[in-house]
Order: sequence, then C-alpha cells, then structure tokens
Amino acid sequence: MATEMATFHSHMMTKFSKADWKINKKFPHGTWLCASSKSASGSPCIKVHR
Repeated sequence: MATEMATFHSHMMTKFSKADWKINKKFPHGTWLCASSKSASGSPCIKVHR
C-alpha cells in the first residue's frame, strides 16, 4: 500500500490533486488501479494500457 501525500492543484474552475508513487510491481494490460482519500469523496481509478 502506498501512503503518499497528494499535491493539490487548480485550473480555472477545476480542482484536482496529483500524487506520484513508486510501485515496485508490474501490472498487466487492462488492470484497474484505484485510489481512495480520507478527505475527498469517490475513488478515482486508472486503467493500465500497454
């Protein structure tokens, strides 16, 4: 489990956060990776493309 702090950004009316993790694992094509936050609702996900 990665426990890194996110950097918060905004551009016009859009607010977002960015976090970088170094994960020493390979994920196959089509794998979904999701994040959760104690201070924000929802769980944003990304899909691995190779």
